[in-house]
Amino acid sequence: MKHPISVEGFNGSLEDLVDKLGKMRFDILRNFLSLLSENLSAQADADANAGRSQLANQLYAASLKIYGAKDKIDRAYKISKPYMKDTNNLQ
Repeated sequence: MKHPISVEGFNGSLEDLVDKLGKMRFDILRNFLSLLSENLSAQADADANAGRSQLANQLYAASLKIYGAKDKIDRAYKISKPYMKDTNNLQ
């Protein structure tokens, strides 16, 4: 797999991307982190199947850390949800 060096369709800097993601509502950020964790785990599976065990192990570890971050953001969402004016029924 070729890894791009920019996000297709996003013309801002990495700092802009981080700013935009960081400002997202916590339930949406939680979902993003969950999907990112799953994506890295799938890449790790592919690397493991291709015999790249060191790379796979690092990707599995990163996936688990991101999943842990997802859990913390989920807790933040549950704390903040009662104070939110509009949740748009997303969870």
